[in-house]
Amino acid sequence: MTSVRFNFDGAERYKSAVLASMEAGVQAASLELSGQMQRGFSRGARHTSSAPGTPPNVQTGRLRNSIAVQKSGPLIRRVGTNLPYGRIQEFGGTITAKGKYLLVPIGVQGKNALRDSGGNIRSLNLMLIKRAGRPPLLCQGSSNLRGKGRGSVTPLFVLLPRVTLQARPWAMPALNRAKPRMGKAFIQYAKNDLRRRIGGAA
Repeated sequence: MTSVRFNFDGAERYKSAVLASMEAGVQAASLELSGQMQRGFSRGARHTSSAPGTPPNVQTGRLRNSIAVQKSGPLIRRVGTNLPYGRIQEFGGTITAKGKYLLVPIGVQGKNALRDSGGNIRSLNLMLIKRAGRPPLLCQGSSNLRGKGRGSVTPLFVLLPRVTLQARPWAMPALNRAKPRMGKAFIQYAKNDLRRRIGGAA
């Protein structure tokens, strides 16, 4: 067979441009996904939980605002959150107290008290009320448990050894919604970037 051998001097430059443009496309697709995640949370009444199987309601906004895109290798991105409760919201599971009890707010008043104290519940001067066969409570107010005088208490927290949360997926539903737009974003940004790098039509 008769053949001709030649070298394309621009091959390495073209290869580098293609790879860089693919990175731009992957980044654009990842940002499309992160945007879908951030917009996908439920917007129910304040201090109320969403229904199991639906995305969590926005409470403080920490989970939503923590969603980010992180490069973890060539043409690889990780999209999500570093907050530990993001995973248990997605898949559900059981949280076990590291000590004796978990502090679980009761309704709006408990959540407000926890927020206003900045997590320092000692500043609230709460009283512990033990209940036979039932979890103890931390309450605000005054009470005479021996029947001398009158008093009133407001239960703010229940103390539990563990809490089981049902799944409230927010990441996978966003991925399913984002897939078509991610493909389009990848192609658009990769092509535009390649045109810019090498000139002419790509």
